[in-house]
Amino acid sequence: MKFSLLVGTSQINSSKGKCFGTGSSSGLRHLAELMDKVGLQGDLIDLPNQSRSAQMASPFSIESGFSLNPDELDWFLIPEMNRTNPVFSTLGTLKKSFEQDFSKQRSLSFQLKRTLSPWVLAGCYDVFCAEASVQRQEKYQAFESLAADWLNDFALFKAAKIRGLGVGVLSKMNVLAVREAFLLRESVEINRQKYIQFLCFEQRMMVLEDLKKKGIRLFVNLPFGVDAFSPDVIFNPDAFDVKSQVGCSPEPENGYPEQAWGMPSYRERSEGLSAYLSKRLSWLGRISDGVFIDHLVGWCGQYVLPAEPQEMGAGVQGNFLTEDPQQRAENIDWYLDLVLSKGLSILAEVAGDGKRLKATQAGVLRQIEKGSDIQLMSLPRWERQGGQLVPLSKVPKETLLMSETHDTSTLLQYLLNQKGRFPDFETPGNLAEFCQQVLGLPLHLSQVPLRLDQLSDSICFELLERLSQGSQAGQFVMTLPSLLSWIDAEYRTASLTNNINVAPGTGGEVGNEQGNWGFYSPPIEVLDKPVIAEVLGKLGKRQFSAFDGFHPIDTGAEISAMYSTVGERRILHETQGQWKVLDEPLGHREGLVECSVANLGAERVQGMLSGFQWLEHLNEGGSHVFCDLNQNNAEYIQSNRQLRGEGLFYQLEPGQIHHFLIWYEPAL
Repeated sequence: MKFSLLVGTSQINSSKGKCFGTGSSSGLRHLAELMDKVGLQGDLIDLPNQSRSAQMASPFSIESGFSLNPDELDWFLIPEMNRTNPVFSTLGTLKKSFEQDFSKQRSLSFQLKRTLSPWVLAGCYDVFCAEASVQRQEKYQAFESLAADWLNDFALFKAAKIRGLGVGVLSKMNVLAVREAFLLRESVEINRQKYIQFLCFEQRMMVLEDLKKKGIRLFVNLPFGVDAFSPDVIFNPDAFDVKSQVGCSPEPENGYPEQAWGMPSYRERSEGLSAYLSKRLSWLGRISDGVFIDHLVGWCGQYVLPAEPQEMGAGVQGNFLTEDPQQRAENIDWYLDLVLSKGLSILAEVAGDGKRLKATQAGVLRQIEKGSDIQLMSLPRWERQGGQLVPLSKVPKETLLMSETHDTSTLLQYLLNQKGRFPDFETPGNLAEFCQQVLGLPLHLSQVPLRLDQLSDSICFELLERLSQGSQAGQFVMTLPSLLSWIDAEYRTASLTNNINVAPGTGGEVGNEQGNWGFYSPPIEVLDKPVIAEVLGKLGKRQFSAFDGFHPIDTGAEISAMYSTVGERRILHETQGQWKVLDEPLGHREGLVECSVANLGAERVQGMLSGFQWLEHLNEGGSHVFCDLNQNNAEYIQSNRQLRGEGLFYQLEPGQIHHFLIWYEPAL
């Protein structure tokens, strides 16, 4: 059982990994070193940022399904960044000045790095051409051979973009004479682009090797589509239909309108698509240990809109390419078989409209039954059975249990029902139910959402322990910024700076004014603080420890009542607006139960609370002790006969809550 982290390499805030305003592969390595040091046993899931506009990016707008991102290069690890390189001295001076003035900031600076990048990488390429040893040349040639399926097309595409050529001209590059003429004219730039990908591959493989030594697997994000202006689309016309684009059907029950994502749709289950995906998946198998499949439901059958839709909101413009259940089942089986045939482990993100969601889940379960290496995502705030949220103890081993995804509010934001300066859209009832049934936190409607000033370190650590240890799920995943915001009070905020991505379904060109990738995570050195390292060591060695959530007692009127069997878990109690973890002062008590009763109305209420058949031994002789945590642990005893016949008397002022511990006392 693993405690894994979802990260964006360019956003990892590492003292060893920053490079002129963005994170780098060195930050990924540094994070792995800290995980290993504190005993956080898990994997890393890397979310790419490869769009045209880094400040407005998401994994839904990648420029290529193959290439690695030069934004994530650590320039000072490039072998050609040496004293013979004309940029070496000046770059070192700039680095020192930049770190002195901007090392503490949380904002990324893609603009600076991308401005310097052509100058820096051109200098490195010149040194490579002039000085590369035979061994270095052989490494480059080996890379060219490994990447032969995509590298030439990608380098040509990048060179053409630099020269300002549009998609119309690029689409003619499949004409042999046009292609050869461009290759001859732009050979220097094309070869430079190949060299840059060689550097990216080299640094990625070094990190991958270091992670393997620590027992950490690296999963790469496999988003559903790619940007319309990409080498994948231009040079694989048999795989893509550029006359339509993929989107999301309206989900009024979830508050989402119809969305157009700006990515061309696939030619479903075509020979061209099979050939393209086969090459892509084979390459991903070289640079990772597995894939995190984003928007898996799309492979059941795409929701498509015209490539040039009318203004969004002008009425529903899209449709599903297939709604036939059997065809959807065949689609998902076809895709999963293709991914698994490349030896890739799969972490599957599954969210979307209900019918495709069920079809996708069924397809994944068929693969799991065959022994395939797949873990299916479950988000505790969403998962229901019989109309109720699924408790952590019922989550199966094959599950990818995620506290949040890259495009939801973080767990902390969810509990606060706040995202940045703005309220999120969750209802008090859903928040209370989540706290009661999933977290085992006795919150009534009048107590939600939580407030930041109620969350001490001890409460946060206790809730994280419950989330990580309370299920048998093979993987428990938090986003890196979310985890850091939970474990360090300095960064415990609902700010958007603690997100990886801030809005669902937002490609680089599509409707995300917030700027998905504009911020660093909190500094990862937080993980190395002694107190936090101790907590993470416990969390990271995930051992299943089931606990009972709170169950409602049907009271009617304006009384809210709930109970939970305590078992091995600790008790969380609110007093004077603050939540605290109680060190159990009572020792072992037989059948220990926790009960909370609240008056949600505006008038004093009193009555008899019945329904105590859930108390162990109720129908036997003896009594139960009631310890009132709101009244300085005052204890009183009531016989089982009286409880069975009359119930428990309560008298509550408006807003008053009584929080009890109850245990059985046998008859003498």
